[in-house]
Amino acid sequence: APQGALPWIDAVCSAVLFADFVWRLKRSPHRRAFLARNWFDLVGSIPVIGVLRTGGVLIVARLIRLARVVSLARRLLRGLELPLPAAVLGYLGATATGVWSLSATAFYLFERGHNANVRHPGDALWWAITTLSTVGYGDIYPATVAGRIVAGLTMAFGVGILGTFAGTIATLFVDLREQG
Repeated sequence: APQGALPWIDAVCSAVLFADFVWRLKRSPHRRAFLARNWFDLVGSIPVIGVLRTGGVLIVARLIRLARVVSLARRLLRGLELPLPAAVLGYLGATATGVWSLSATAFYLFERGHNANVRHPGDALWWAITTLSTVGYGDIYPATVAGRIVAGLTMAFGVGILGTFAGTIATLFVDLREQG
């Protein structure tokens, strides 16, 4: 069974996504068409509890949830008039958070019970943060093949995210120098 804050985080995410779905449904002039086009948004707002916690249902629900969070973030950021580098940093932060969450969840699911260093979701989150940031202290490492695949993907995304972050910061400094 999930421990600590993980069920609460899942419940809060579900509530926010469900509230967003209901708000958009109420604003829609054609509700049936809205439901036909956006049914997956409703599915993505279902919390992962009980029987939904096992098998492929969890993976599908998480992928739908990730798509919903990205869509919601895009709608929220669209209303802001941000300069390009600031917008990129916002998207980058959302991407890093999504990759951290997905990596930690997958790592925990694959390593739990097979890796003595992964005792609770917090251990998996710590692993994801250190791996994505390319620090990799080595205190937690994958013991399963699936965990190693997650690690490889997390490392690849980490290099891309950090490279994009460094390039965006460099662009901001160049823009500031040219303005002054």
